[in-house]
Amino acid sequence: MAASLPRLTEKDVEDYLPDPYFQRGRSYYHSGAIFDTLRRGNRIEGYCEGSTPQPYHVVVTLDEEGICGDECSCPMDGGCKHVVALLLTWVHKPKEFPEREPVDAALAGKTKDELIALVQAMLQRTPELERLLDLPMPNKSGKDGQRRTRVDPETYRRQIRYAMRDAGDWEAVFGIAREIGSVVDIGDGFAGQGDWENAQVVYQAVLDESLPDYLETQDEGDIGSEIGRAVDGLGECLAARAGDTETRQAILASLFEVLRWDVGEGGLGMSDGVPELLREHATAEDRAEIRQWIAAAIKNITGSEWSQNYHREAWGRLLLLFADEENVDEFLEQAGKQGLHKPVFAKLIQLGRLDEALEVARKHLTTTGWERLQAAESLYAAGRKDDALAFAKAGLPDKDLRLAEWVAEEYARRGDAAGALDLQLTR
Repeated sequence: MAASLPRLTEKDVEDYLPDPYFQRGRSYYHSGAIFDTLRRGNRIEGYCEGSTPQPYHVVVTLDEEGICGDECSCPMDGGCKHVVALLLTWVHKPKEFPEREPVDAALAGKTKDELIALVQAMLQRTPELERLLDLPMPNKSGKDGQRRTRVDPETYRRQIRYAMRDAGDWEAVFGIAREIGSVVDIGDGFAGQGDWENAQVVYQAVLDESLPDYLETQDEGDIGSEIGRAVDGLGECLAARAGDTETRQAILASLFEVLRWDVGEGGLGMSDGVPELLREHATAEDRAEIRQWIAAAIKNITGSEWSQNYHREAWGRLLLLFADEENVDEFLEQAGKQGLHKPVFAKLIQLGRLDEALEVARKHLTTTGWERLQAAESLYAAGRKDDALAFAKAGLPDKDLRLAEWVAEEYARRGDAAGALDLQLTR
């Protein structure tokens, strides 16, 4: 009911979306850009004239506390000046928002024939929606955990391939993100019903079809965010189906492939959280196999010196993450022989074996001032402040002024005027 929605002020809107969006949105509001407004339950919506021939559809969700979410069909997908304009219209002209039934209630009240006619009208207006007819959807009336026929993964793969068809076109980025997001939503719907098998099928289809062409896109985070949702969803499937050995191993392998892809491309963030998921749900046998996968990845490292160093460090950290406690020394030795000195140093710090960590730093982490500084900061954080300072000072003078600045800051923390003077003379 209308009485349950908050009475907003311009200040509330400005706090929600400050400048530059607030001022731009206010200009849109005063120019009369907002039209065809209405309210469905706790959502207000309308259209906003913008810079394109087609107006943008804007939706804001409210609750008793205030504004709790928004969407917009503009390239920003929300959080924009169009949202501000709609909210200011609600602030000053709430009577221009006639109340309508929420979508679910409105659809539930229609007969089968009416629904068919409605869908046909939608398809006539937007023919692209016809592709959705082939996508199996979660049954909203189904009970939690209800089993149903396993869906065909090809239907979802085809939808993602369709979304990625213009991967190289920067103007297509937001459309690609929306298409992928709509498929991920279907996976989330299956997961919400406890239908983990079909949820897994959907998430896997998204990853299999979107990652190979992802680097062709001009993405600034929108597509990656939707792919990340699929990764997270697959992680939830892993947690829910961990007792099924065959399924667990298949999901572990799939998540590792995402990790391999992400590390191989320089760390784009797609696999954030994957190592912890693998570690949490892998058995001792699984960890042994994962170590073999990592060892194979290390063996196949190629590229420039920088690239090789990056990949060696990234895989080295992962190798030590999956080392079992009872044989960690064996893996520390193996990693050291493979030149994975930074991961060995980090693992020794984690284990509290600080003397050994210091020895590794002195022997191997002195190539650049930045490398020395990172090791010094780790030693300092572990409580070895004197050793950290001595290790950092041993690298002076160095062209990397960050090392000298860190030493100067440490002298200041200690109130060591003589040391600070000596540093200035050295610099």
